[in-house]
Amino acid sequence: MCRASARDTAQVADLVTYYGRLTNIILLDYCVFYIPVFRCYWANKGNGVKIEDGFTLVNLHQSQNFNSSLKKKCKLLDWCGTEEIVVEGCWVSSDPKELVNQIPLGPNATKILVDIPNIPDAFLWRPTSNMSFVHQAQGKMIAWPVERVIMQIDEQSEEQDNISGASSKYTATRKCKLFDWSGKDKVVAVGRWESCDPNILVNGIPLGPNAFSILVDISKSHGAFLWRPTSNMTSIKDAVNSTIAWPTNKVVLEKISERATNNATSTTPSSVNTNSKKKCKLLDVNGS
Repeated sequence: MCRASARDTAQVADLVTYYGRLTNIILLDYCVFYIPVFRCYWANKGNGVKIEDGFTLVNLHQSQNFNSSLKKKCKLLDWCGTEEIVVEGCWVSSDPKELVNQIPLGPNATKILVDIPNIPDAFLWRPTSNMSFVHQAQGKMIAWPVERVIMQIDEQSEEQDNISGASSKYTATRKCKLFDWSGKDKVVAVGRWESCDPNILVNGIPLGPNAFSILVDISKSHGAFLWRPTSNMTSIKDAVNSTIAWPTNKVVLEKISERATNNATSTTPSSVNTNSKKKCKLLDVNGS
């Protein structure tokens, strides 16, 4: 609460109280804390002492931290799976309905205010059309997987489960299964991988490292939240017949050996089947 009055001399000074004539009150909203900025004619910019009779200025330097207990400092581990700390910042929210860059946060994710980019070139978990790397997000809000966030109050984090990785023996077939990126051992979609080139665009956003571009054919779990949702696609059912990004370690590619075995079985001639063999007798060609 901010109050200003030239005539009321009975006010009680609290954390955010000014006496005098203000021209502007600007509240900088950082979601987890607020900083009030005041513009006035009667304050000496050098020492904050009043320069006009009848006015009293209350120093509010301490008010900038009035709710510092709400600041939840945290560190972000590289979402790719390494144990490098790529960002230091403040935890803001884990509400799935919270918007981050106009896109719903979704489950198993946190909204983070970036303070210090420790590894400037680290790729963002959910890049935008104008923000792909950690250094571009300084002072801004980003989304980050909850299992890769270390809260400073407990200094604990969970390890991300590794289900599968890409290998050269899979490249002959593009069919794949997508597992829930949040860690559940559950297939959420079936599709075809298109590329793992970090420079290609998927829905207008760079794919980045450790990710696949996937064309979704079949939704297995309609309510599963997308790894990188867009303004018009948030769940797997929205992405059928569309291309999406998915983390490499949550994609299981069809093995070429399995496919070859299945094809061989389906094309085996019936004459080889033991159930179709017919017994016969061979007569001597000499007539005996």
